[in-house]
Amino acid sequence: MKKILILLTFCLGSISLGFSQNDKVETINKSESVSSDGFVYLHKSKVKKTILHSITERFAKSKSVKIYVNKQNDYKVELLNAKDEKQVVYLDEKGNWIYPKKEN
Repeated sequence: MKKILILLTFCLGSISLGFSQNDKVETINKSESVSSDGFVYLHKSKVKKTILHSITERFAKSKSVKIYVNKQNDYKVELLNAKDEKQVVYLDEKGNWIYPKKEN
């Protein structure tokens, strides 16, 4: 009976220690969520005019949904075309189009 009581005490103690170490809560700013490819969401009000102009010039019938930027100042733009199909395009900081490399 003594062994069961000691075992129960250790189990409860280890469980309570496991919960007490999880006190750190990491907050994520919704405006700066990072995607898996290193791009950070950017609100349209913070996007350069040259980028917005390039998007509207080439994709006049599409709606830009989300715009992301990475550390190299490359922009990733998610668009919805007239058929509501999702399309992703990339631009550099000057508004020039970046074409994805084809993998063999």
